[in-house]
Amino acid sequence: MKKVSLVERLGAGVSSPMMFFNCPKLSICATITTSYMATNAPSTVRARRLRERRSRGVAMVAPVEVGEGGIDLLVRNSLLKEHETRDRKAVGAACLAALEQWSMGHGARIVGPG
Repeated sequence: MKKVSLVERLGAGVSSPMMFFNCPKLSICATITTSYMATNAPSTVRARRLRERRSRGVAMVAPVEVGEGGIDLLVRNSLLKEHETRDRKAVGAACLAALEQWSMGHGARIVGPG
């Protein structure tokens, strides 16, 4: 009786996922993969964003609710355009601009009736 190596049984060079089923003497029914999902834990992502903010000199970041009155104030002070009131990024940029003006001693201006 001829001895057959494991490589010959598995069909050396065969890349088909069905190669294990072609060999009745083996009881291996698993698929071996070499690729893995690369995922980042949420804490890793948060830590990376914090490091990036600190490197830019940002002291603190906090979510801020801006109501109708705040939006109206931003529009009346020409920091936000009327058509941008529902755009979160535009509102955020306008709020930052308002904070920068405030930090330089220029408070909000009340323009028009109000």
